[in-house]
Amino acid sequence: RLDLGGSNFVVDAACASSLSAMGVACRELIAKASDMVITGGVDAINTVLMFMCFSRTPALSKTGDIRPLSSKADGTIIGEGTVLFALRRLEDAERDGDDIYAVIHACGSSSDGLGKSIYNPVAEGQSKAIKRAYQQTPFGIEEVELIEAHGTGTIAGDKAEFEGLTIAMGEQKKKQTCALGTIKSQIGHTKSTAGAAGVFKCVMALHHNISTRLIES
Repeated sequence: RLDLGGSNFVVDAACASSLSAMGVACRELIAKASDMVITGGVDAINTVLMFMCFSRTPALSKTGDIRPLSSKADGTIIGEGTVLFALRRLEDAERDGDDIYAVIHACGSSSDGLGKSIYNPVAEGQSKAIKRAYQQTPFGIEEVELIEAHGTGTIAGDKAEFEGLTIAMGEQKKKQTCALGTIKSQIGHTKSTAGAAGVFKCVMALHHNISTRLIES
């Protein structure tokens, strides 16, 4: 419909799909293979089959509520959503007078290697992704004031994420405090769109100079 002529493909990395797609888009722009990239995530497959598949995992909340980053967390609930971004090189956007809502300085990624399972992530793997991102930025992790967590609401997932953040940030000598949140407390786990949804929340928080609280049912 937009009659675009660049690369057109889907990136599949489970819950990290939309974030991985944004990483690919950034590399495309850095390589000057494209001047603008529309990227993000779309997930509206909340069918009976999807709920049946999730019910066979230990991930779903038994109470039907999602309480991410909480001691009361007992699992996730699935949601659906669509989030798309138009990404350009900063100098091009500034030259053309575009409305700029946020700047991506770096992307970091990793995997758990010989981790136990997708339901039991490894803290060290998550800390590697954070460190790799901040090795590319013009500022240090000690300057971070807002963190948008994955925060699935699963005990193992949230625990690993807290530990991963602690490992990555604990190496700094300077004491620091920052806001911590996750959009899943508002809209649930949107699966392949989850990463882009979190980025969108962060962008809006920066744009409007607000920080939304976690909703705990």
